[in-house]
Order: sequence, then structure tokens, then C-alpha cells
Amino acid sequence: MARGTENWRLILEAARALTAAGQSPFTRISVYEWIWRRYPQATHDRPSLDPTFQGMVREATGGPKSLAGTPLIKVRRGRYVLAETVGEPDVILAAPPPQAGRPACRIHASQLGEDQVKQGAKEFLEEAGFRVSIAWGHERGVDITAVSSMEVLLIEAKGSAQNPPQQVNYFLAALGELLQRMTDPSATYGLALPDNAQYRGLVSRLPPLVWERLKFTTLFVSKAPNGAYIVERISRRS
Repeated sequence: MARGTENWRLILEAARALTAAGQSPFTRISVYEWIWRRYPQATHDRPSLDPTFQGMVREATGGPKSLAGTPLIKVRRGRYVLAETVGEPDVILAAPPPQAGRPACRIHASQLGEDQVKQGAKEFLEEAGFRVSIAWGHERGVDITAVSSMEVLLIEAKGSAQNPPQQVNYFLAALGELLQRMTDPSATYGLALPDNAQYRGLVSRLPPLVWERLKFTTLFVSKAPNGAYIVERISRRS
């Protein structure tokens, strides 16, 4: 199976896309159908997806462990949400309704600071053969400069925010900073962001012209339970 199309990656990608589209809690079959619309069902059939999905559900029995850990939480019969969702009102839940004396559960994501995002991006890019320079903390200049024999990447990074409106502001600020850095017409420009549903939704809504004119790319950074960084690079509008 080609790298990047492993079942655990596609399940996580589908869950995030459904969440960003407001379709959370989601069902197992809605995740599979999202995958099947984009990838050959013959190589991602239900007998191969089922055990992987099961192994990604927190506190579920059975199923192999994935590199993503257990990012899914079952909130009621046949319904799941992403554990990483950060207080977004349409993704929070516990059903059935809480019994008297038992507060409803709210699902929180572990947050990544800006320097953690930079570190994850640095490790990913160095592994891909880039020479990477980082502006740590409040150092001035481009946050991430990565150079290979084929490409120059200039990337602005942002961390997680305490609430959705603040995270929108972080995203818009990163875009503004990126535009101010546009001095090299041959470079590829982009963002490095924590991998959560809100940031993915904001990126997916960027106009096609942004992707074309900036040769835009995004690095979505998360952390596996073992502390290793997981990074996905997206260079086209989904």
C-alpha cells in the first residue's frame, strides 16, 4: 500500500473532513463512504477497514494499534467524534443525555504550542531532505525556511488557541504575515498548523487562486501518544 494511503491515515482524514463539514458525531459507515468516494474500494474494503477503525477507538477492545493511537471516541451507539476537537459546539457531546447528578462530558484536544508545531515541521522536512532554519519563539523573520534541491519553502507557523474565535484570528494573522514575506517569486509559501478540525476547515475554504498563485502548502502537525510528531503535507485544495 502506498505511503499516505494506509487505512489508519484515511480513517483519520475522513473523520476530520466530516467534522469540519459539521457531520459529527459520525458513523463508521459515513467514514468508509468518504474514503470510497476518493480511493479504490478494492484496496480499502470493509474487512480491512473494520479492524483498523476498531483499533482507533478509545477504550474499545480488539483491532490493531495504529500510529495515530486512539483518536476516536464513541459517544453513543454507532456514533463517534474526534478526541482532538477543541470545544467546538457542534462536535461536543455525550448521548444519551446526562443523568441527574452526572455532568455532560466535553471532549478536549491536547494543544500544541507554536514552537511544538515548528519542531514537528522541522523533523518532517529534514526527513524529506530539506535543510531547515527555524525562527524560535519571538525571533523575527520567516518562521520556517526549508531548502532542498527541488524546492524552497517559506512557512508561517501558529499554535492552538484557547477558543475557536481566537484560533480564527491566529489563522488570519498567519496569512497576513505570509503575504508580507512574499519576496521570492520562485518559492512555495505555506502554513504549519496544529492538526485539528477547525484549522483544516479554514484551510479547505481558501479560494483556489490562493493555492495557485502562492503554490500554497500546509503542514498539519499532531502528536502520537508516544510523543512522536505526525505531519501531513497538503499542497492542493481538497
